[in-house]
Amino acid sequence: MEGRVRLTCAGGNLILSSTALDAALGESHTPPSCSGGVEAFPALAELLEHLERAAAEEPAAAFVLDPRAAGVERVRLWGGAPPVPAPSPAWNAQAPLERGPLPDFTPLELVHPQVGPLLSLYSDYSRATFAYAAAQLAAYSSRQAVWGGGRSANYRKARLVAVLEALERQAGLHVQDDRRRVQATWAELGDEALDPRRLGLYAPEQYRRPGFPCRPFDPERPYTWVEGFSFTAQRPLWVEESAAFYRAATLVVGTSSGCAVGRSLEEATAYATLELFERDAAMRWWYGVEPVPRLGLSSLGGLSRTALALLDRLDALGYRLHLFAAGRLGDIPALVAVAESCRAGGEGHTLCASAARFTWAGACEQALFELLSLVELARSLTPDERRRAAHLAHHPEDVTDITDHLLAHWPPSARPRFEPLLHVGSGEQPPPGGHPPGPFGELVALLERHGLELIAVDQTTPVLRRLGLRCVRALVPGLIPIHYGAGLERYHLLPRRRTAWPHPFA
Repeated sequence: MEGRVRLTCAGGNLILSSTALDAALGESHTPPSCSGGVEAFPALAELLEHLERAAAEEPAAAFVLDPRAAGVERVRLWGGAPPVPAPSPAWNAQAPLERGPLPDFTPLELVHPQVGPLLSLYSDYSRATFAYAAAQLAAYSSRQAVWGGGRSANYRKARLVAVLEALERQAGLHVQDDRRRVQATWAELGDEALDPRRLGLYAPEQYRRPGFPCRPFDPERPYTWVEGFSFTAQRPLWVEESAAFYRAATLVVGTSSGCAVGRSLEEATAYATLELFERDAAMRWWYGVEPVPRLGLSSLGGLSRTALALLDRLDALGYRLHLFAAGRLGDIPALVAVAESCRAGGEGHTLCASAARFTWAGACEQALFELLSLVELARSLTPDERRRAAHLAHHPEDVTDITDHLLAHWPPSARPRFEPLLHVGSGEQPPPGGHPPGPFGELVALLERHGLELIAVDQTTPVLRRLGLRCVRALVPGLIPIHYGAGLERYHLLPRRRTAWPHPFA
């Protein structure tokens, strides 16, 4: 950042370096126009020289110029941390899996409407069920609004969680410049690289569809690879970039599933792995890979006061709760929660959520938070969204994004799709046996016993590192990945499939 000056046009998001502005002025010094309608003027070059000297003296600051107010704002930059090392063999096998306390920082320190890293942070006080907050990431290059959401029993924690989720999104979207990368074919790298086909790519017929966003994997074609680490094999491993960072859809259309932030490499990897098992459970349940037991609340162990309050709220809103143990490993509690509207005269919609934690009670609480978020969303659908839902209920091929997956199953006419899943079995059963792993090394060993490899790619950004945090993308070849959008399914990975309808998870 040394010697760089950032300029933003009032009312716009244009950010320029002094070098870029010099190039824009050119030898003719023709004043360019910016998106805010403010014209540059020749005297600006002298101001830029002054600001550039100031920036060289304060490399951790940016100077934002507002021409209409004739003012310059000094803004702290959340970067410039030392290079982030890739995961190394010196990991701590005895690291606990329990979540540590949230970092102690002031979320508003990260908010600036032009420079970021967050553009805004707000708390939603309209929700009667739980505290909710949202943080918008400064992610201009993604060409869409990127948000992080936080749900909790109190607003302070909700704001912290929202900020951390937004920063997790930032880490997954952008490969840091100091990250070790190599351009090579898989054939050249051999055993030093993860074969992308192990992660479950698309079927040959999908690639042949007009406009399909990805190309088939070619072992002889050069790709960009980033450094990861196999905890199972205890060695570094090159990972194809689009499998580790989801901005570019080279081999797969990526999602943030399998990314998590933690106080340590091990904690972040553990919770990223849980998210993979959660998504795997959701796909196995919806597509009917195998029968799954229905769970009773009394069998889950001691539920927290927060979980009990969420249950009361769900009941008061007129929903019947169904819980299913849908995970492939009994030692990793993963469940699907379904809220079925049962209020007389109601619209009769059905909502689904999934969760995985290291205890069944913890997984249940997380699923309840997710369900009630969907209830809030369903209750506030706009007329346009209701019309969209009515259309998707009969045209699943038009499902394009994460919200569409919810809307396609929201109308009452969709309820019969759930009947084979909700009303099977001979009553509620206790959770599958086994004991959740203790320290991190036990999690690695558990997966290995079931023939599963745990691979991590360190996504940590300078911002997260300054907060004392790590961000990891976990990869476990063999699990069923979630997808968003019709045509991106990986049906060929399923041993059996009961329906071709897009899944209902948002």
